[in-house]
Amino acid sequence: MRMLMKYRVLFLVLLLLAVVGCKQGKGSLSDSSYGEAVSLFNQKQYTKARLLFEELAEQNHAEANNYLGKIYKYGLGVDRDYKISFQYYKKSSELGCAAAMTNLGSMYLSGSGVEKSCKEYVKWYSISAESGFPLAIINLALSYIEGGCVSVDYSKAEYYLDKIDKESDYYNKKIALEKLYGLGRNIDSTSALKMIEQIAAQDDIQFMLIFAKCLRNGVGKRKNLEQAREVYIRASLLGSATAQYNLAVMIFYGHGGDQDYQEAFKWAMASAVQNDDKAQEMVGVMYLKGLGVEKDRKEGIAWLVKSSQRGNARASSILKSMQ
Repeated sequence: MRMLMKYRVLFLVLLLLAVVGCKQGKGSLSDSSYGEAVSLFNQKQYTKARLLFEELAEQNHAEANNYLGKIYKYGLGVDRDYKISFQYYKKSSELGCAAAMTNLGSMYLSGSGVEKSCKEYVKWYSISAESGFPLAIINLALSYIEGGCVSVDYSKAEYYLDKIDKESDYYNKKIALEKLYGLGRNIDSTSALKMIEQIAAQDDIQFMLIFAKCLRNGVGKRKNLEQAREVYIRASLLGSATAQYNLAVMIFYGHGGDQDYQEAFKWAMASAVQNDDKAQEMVGVMYLKGLGVEKDRKEGIAWLVKSSQRGNARASSILKSMQ
């Protein structure tokens, strides 16, 4: 009971601190340095930007900590380091940055730089969503729609989607999801798919993944594996680990195009290094069987172990069968 009360107090404190994004407020002494750092980051001058962000982070600048989390997560001008990234996202989140809370939650979800924890994922995403951060709202709603880390719960999905204001840029996404899954309205797959396609065309990775999945499954009578593969390619080039894994699977089986084990391995590995457990399992199996890569039992086992440690039951089963 004492631990539960502690959690509720922490939740309320962080919710009061959370702001949409993580602006420092007008007139802050660090505004000019922060603006310069962001400008350098956008110009891809990552080393110079990082040095400025580090100075600001020492002053407990929430957004600077969030940017440093991105820099280390994606290896921008530095070696990729999930543990350092996690620490910066955690600090930014504790300072009340709603955007960082989603990044921190995603780290817990994938087990990057920290042990995988669905509980922590839901905790940080919930705080961000309750503060009104639209990306957290959409992603958390999708989690309750699709299940996985949380149990499927359409009522909770509706609860979060209802937080999106009509004036928000995310309102069309809310309507599209409601039409696709019948949340608070009748299912209208055809209309939903048109909306999802339009949103995906704007390089929105989340909706690119939804669109590709619909095309693979024939939602709205629009089964098109070739187009699904093209969408996955676009999302993969934008760095989506989920898209990279799905693209690897399609190429491996020759769905929507030519079968090519080497190309499948390339995309599976790109996803695996981003800690996608399904991709890690795939890479492990391909190493064991010598598909698209030179056969290597040691490497295969190593990747299966990584996948198993992130909760992948199939990887665990394969390892057990090899004992």
